[in-house]
Amino acid sequence: MTVFFHFCEFSVLPVAVYPFNNETLANDVSPHKAVGELVGTTFSPGIHGEPGGSIEVQGRADSYIELSRDAGNLNIKLSITILLYVYPLGSPGPIVNYKKDGHGVQIYETDKALAARVIQRNDGRTKPVKTDRRLQGDQWHFIGMTYNYSSGLVKLWQDGREVAVRDIGSIQIATQFDVRIGARQIVNDNDFFRGRVACLQFYSAALTQRQIEKARIACEPCK
Repeated sequence: MTVFFHFCEFSVLPVAVYPFNNETLANDVSPHKAVGELVGTTFSPGIHGEPGGSIEVQGRADSYIELSRDAGNLNIKLSITILLYVYPLGSPGPIVNYKKDGHGVQIYETDKALAARVIQRNDGRTKPVKTDRRLQGDQWHFIGMTYNYSSGLVKLWQDGREVAVRDIGSIQIATQFDVRIGARQIVNDNDFFRGRVACLQFYSAALTQRQIEKARIACEPCK
């Protein structure tokens, strides 16, 4: 059975949910119902092994998922949470990146670490928050980042745990762009993520650990 997001017993509702499977494609199943685009991707087994339950980006410039800036619900100026399941297949690069031809709010992997960065809305840079190692390959991880405007804290999450934190102060954040998963449209950029993605969620609040665990469970069928 294909995994859909279930809005059951959930206190903080997402502003967008992209299950990323062969039934919903790159489309949002929240009430906003934004439409995304698949380019050079394939469908792969999902987080429970279900056929076609995830989308695989191939680690190339011409393989990505694009979510349009016209989906106004993704333009989140203050606090934000981005969560998704990811199954790395060897090539690090941009996992979720606002601004297809540059840098906005982003989650990415380098050859050494999982990281996130919150760019200021006027394109001012901040330092990244990152772990000391990459994700283990060939298995599913539930990852994400939160930014709390009130506290100024950016946190990186992996499999339900806070794994890194940085104080960047209270800023308006760069989310006024298209979102790309897997690749950016930048000349001489050779970093392209290869892996499977599923259940991408956006929130206009910085979720707590308990809320993130509920968001993870929400990718499974309601019991």
